[in-house]
Amino acid sequence: MSATNLSRRTVMKTAVLATTLVGFGGLAAETAFWYAQKRALQTQADAAALSGAYELLQGNAANAASWATNDATLNGFNNTSPNAISSTCNGTSCQVTLTLQHSTSLARRASFGGTSSASTTKLSANSITLSPWWPCSWGWCCPG
Repeated sequence: MSATNLSRRTVMKTAVLATTLVGFGGLAAETAFWYAQKRALQTQADAAALSGAYELLQGNAANAASWATNDATLNGFNNTSPNAISSTCNGTSCQVTLTLQHSTSLARRASFGGTSSASTTKLSANSITLSPWWPCSWGWCCPG
């Protein structure tokens, strides 16, 4: 085997392996972004359900779902098509489902699919106990 043949093989193997490594690195970065986006979506759904359940506790059942929807938007959820918010508050519970459409540039090319995330939180108003100074339980600055 000549030195030139060995050198060509080494260059070709290096090019193929480097391309594969960069591709998997990009897929790993996109997957990490999906998880971060899913966590943010779950936080927005939790805050919205808490807002709706709090309105149920205050006796404002008629507007609880709209407060939940509004709170999801205030927490950063982009409620424009094709994204969607579904808020159902009745009796003693409030359920919020947020659906977010996002691009999957690398996964789509690799045939892993998936273009949407959904987070659902159902919260019962009976399980919430709020004192007049409820932020104090979180360690926030409170009077007295």
